[in-house]
Amino acid sequence: MANVRLRIATLALGFIAVVLANPAAAIVYDYDFTSSDWSTSDITLVGSAAWANDGALTPPTRLRLTPAAGGQVGDAWLNTNTVDARAAWSAAFTYQITFEGGGGADGLGFHLQNLGTSAHTYFNGAGLLSGSYLSVGIDTWDNGGEGSFHLQVSNNGSQTGGNVDLSGLGGVADDIYQVIMNYDGTGSLAVNVINTANSNQTGNQNFAVDMASLDAAYLGWSANTGGAVENHDIHTFTGSFIVPEPGTGVLLASGLVGLALRRQKKA
Repeated sequence: MANVRLRIATLALGFIAVVLANPAAAIVYDYDFTSSDWSTSDITLVGSAAWANDGALTPPTRLRLTPAAGGQVGDAWLNTNTVDARAAWSAAFTYQITFEGGGGADGLGFHLQNLGTSAHTYFNGAGLLSGSYLSVGIDTWDNGGEGSFHLQVSNNGSQTGGNVDLSGLGGVADDIYQVIMNYDGTGSLAVNVINTANSNQTGNQNFAVDMASLDAAYLGWSANTGGAVENHDIHTFTGSFIVPEPGTGVLLASGLVGLALRRQKKA
């Protein structure tokens, strides 16, 4: 009987190990905030972010992170689930900047972070320093010679890689841009920025990133303005991620361990 109990416990512990090693299911996102997904409850809005219906633009409906006003900071977070950003993933979003004033600033960014849907940050993730994060930012202001339109990636408190000049793709404002991101699951992030109006693109720009602490990450966007202003709008989002789901497998395995231990006590 002792050997049987040992085998049951060993089997259960092995099953737990397998479940924990493969706890996830894939999920695919496909949102169009200019159409059917405008005002969806799947998005939590923070700060200046709002669902805009702007008759001066086509399409008029969009997810607006900030209006073209001074001192604005807005965030939009997907609230349906977290994702395991340590595993390979791919994502893409389209954005549009409009109504620049004073030269236009400051920019918008896509984030994976572990602080939750109330997080309030800037386009480069500067407000996420108390947690772990990855930020893919579009900077639209020259703060000291880096250029007024560039891509930058920030990871856990510091910028990784150099700035990627976007000025050759087209103007900062009015055109709709697509940002395509692919993470290989082993520390390399490829980012390609495309101007959908003329098909100009950067091609894949590779960044070394540390995703070790983002096993349950929230995803979304933020933007901010300062003395110069612009609308920052998100149009669409698609992505494929792994979602952590321990599910009933761990409970079943835990029950097997408990059964084995109870039988051992009775023996």
